[in-house]
Order: sequence, then C-alpha cells, then structure tokens
Amino acid sequence: LKRPLGGGGAALERVVVNKNVRGDEVYVHVEGDRRTGFPVLTLHDVGLNSRTCYSAAFSHDALRRVLNGGAHSTSFCVYHVNAPGAHDGASQLPASYAIDMRRLVAHVRAVVHHYGLRAFVGVGVGFGATVLCHYALEHAATVRGLVLIGPTHRATSWYEWGYQYVGTWLLALFGTSSDAVRNELLARYLSERTRGANADLVRTLDAELRRQNAHNLTKLVQAVMAKPALDAAKLRSIASAYVVEFLQTIERLLAGTSEANPGATGQTLKEEKVDYGDEDWLDAQNRPIRFDPAAWRIPYWSNKLYGGQQFERLLAEFRAVVTHTDISNVTLDDVATSAGVNKLNNIPNFGWSAADLAAQKSQEAFVPLIEQLVERAVYIAKRLATLADSVMLNRAKKRATAAAAAEA
Repeated sequence: LKRPLGGGGAALERVVVNKNVRGDEVYVHVEGDRRTGFPVLTLHDVGLNSRTCYSAAFSHDALRRVLNGGAHSTSFCVYHVNAPGAHDGASQLPASYAIDMRRLVAHVRAVVHHYGLRAFVGVGVGFGATVLCHYALEHAATVRGLVLIGPTHRATSWYEWGYQYVGTWLLALFGTSSDAVRNELLARYLSERTRGANADLVRTLDAELRRQNAHNLTKLVQAVMAKPALDAAKLRSIASAYVVEFLQTIERLLAGTSEANPGATGQTLKEEKVDYGDEDWLDAQNRPIRFDPAAWRIPYWSNKLYGGQQFERLLAEFRAVVTHTDISNVTLDDVATSAGVNKLNNIPNFGWSAADLAAQKSQEAFVPLIEQLVERAVYIAKRLATLADSVMLNRAKKRATAAAAAEA
C-alpha cells in the first residue's frame, strides 16, 4: 500500500472540473503510454485514494505484464482518479463545497474529456464502483467494460444512513483518531476473517486512515449517505442493446461491409502474417513453405481485408498450400510390414493395410497444416471484436454529433 503507483513513474495531474466552483477539481495518476495504451480508469472506495486502493494490485508482476502488453497483446494506460480531497497531500476542501453522486459522475466525465478518451474500461471498488455504474448509465457510449468490486444498486437505507450519520458526527468531534470510525471503514474493506489473518495489512490500512483529512472524508461519507438508487433495469437494457448491436455488427463484418474502413483497419496477406507472428506455413518436418501468392493465385493477396473476406482469403491460401504439398508414396515394403507375414496372400487385408498407410501419411502431411489454419482463423476472429467495437463507437459519435446539432 505504501508503494507509489507505477513505481513512482505515475504522474499526478490536476484536472479542473468547474473553474467557477472553488475546489471543484480532481487529481489523476496517469500510468502507462497514453498514446498507444487502451484507457483503463480506476476509482477507489471512500476513505482510500488511488495509491492505497490500487498500488499493491497494479504493482503485481502478473498484472504489470498484462498492462504492458506484448507482441500480440494490447497495452493499457491507466488513469487512477482520486475523489475530491482524497489524494495524498490534499488541502482541505472549502466548507461550502458539497459532494454528491451527480458531481462525482461529472468528475469522471471531466477526466474522460480532459484526456480525450474515446472509450475506457472502468475499474471500481466499493463506492467508486457505484459511481462508475451511474456514469455508465449516463454515458454508455464511452464505457467498453466495467470491473466492479462491491457496488451497491440500492439507495442508502435508514439503518445505513443512521449508522453513517453517527460516523460523520464522530469524525467532526475526533477526526480519524476515532477508533470507531477507523474500525467501521476497515470492516468495509476487509471481512472479519481477512482482518484476523492479515494483521500487518490491517495495521498499514489503519495508519493510512489516520492520515486522512477528516473534513474531506466527512464530505465523501455524506455523499455515500445521499447516494441514489441505481436504475438496474436501465443498466440491463443498455447491456442487452450493446450485445445485440455487437453481434449484428460481427454478422455484417462477416457478410461484407466497408463500415470498418478497410483502408485503415484491413490487412494485406503479408501484413496479416507479420501481425500474427508467423510469415510462413510449416510442413510436417517444420520446414517453411515459401511461395509467391500471385503465382499460386491467392485472391486479394495485396488488398486490405477484414472479416468474412479475410477468412475466404485464408481458406484459398490453405487450399493452395495443400495442393502443393506432396504425400510420401506407400511402398510395397510398407504394406508388407504393416500387414504382417501371415496376411501377404490375403487380398482384402492387403488392401486395407495399404489404405490405412495412405490415411496415416495423409494425416502426417495435412494435420500440421490444419492446425496452422485453425490458429490463423482464431487470430482473424479475434480481430472482429476490435473492429466491431470501433464501428459501434463511430456510430455512437455520429449519433451524439447529430443530437448536438439538432439541439443547436
């Protein structure tokens, strides 16, 4: 928890939400290459900040490998958003500054606009997860996925409200030195069993909570007390509409459409092989099969394709490779050895042995090629998801532009 985000390489940047409202700003840790990495936006729970909530997870070697990507993987750029007054070293918020769900959703929207994020995957814990759910309901076009831990869809009950009211009263009187306040927050983060088995973690979290600005923390707790109910039916409707449009877009890409801009997103045969990672087919002895696609009459080998037409080109290439692949001859020695000494004068068994040997040699020659075909086909299929996502995002942007023009 004490480790800085990104090993100290994550810059803390200020984003002004409303310059006419004093204190209406958020601080964001940016971790990764913002030019090439797909955006991931995180939001922490009440009482924590981006460092105390996410530094341990995002410093783990396995997650670092995922974020950094690889030869065939997408890299990510993470935007760790701190709630108002929650970041390390935060000054005290103005007494007149109020925090509610509407304002927190506006903060997320301001971060998305400030960094020019066309779409992002949201990661939220506790109240941060609830805020991201509300944001997704209002701005679904910019959300490509949500990873949520402990969100709540109901409004605060009277029991919860009363309990949290007592907490704000204790914060006002004693600050974060109140054992009752810290114990309540610790119970919010960790189960009783986890607290009992991780004394060091509990001590570290307890020390971090003591350093929290009690005034700022009170305002966040008040936002939790006033949180509205989440329209779960609307959220399910949005998710269902997204799935239907996604599947329909995949179908269109397979059937044939230029909506995904083949000049920008399509691949020539050579580009496809280079991006996949294996430029040559390999025979049964792992020897490369090199050929001129024009000489072997591979259709559209120099054109940029995607979707169904790219599958068709792959199958044509496979047929050409199979056609030019020789199968070793079945000799009488092979048949005699396979049939056995006692079966040499048995004509039916002699024929069956020859047929089995021919089938075996065919498998040895063609099964490796079929396996390579399947792997290439999976690669092309995976591209469809990214292309469909891009098409849907462009449609959403056109709808938003048209709506803005209509309002103007």
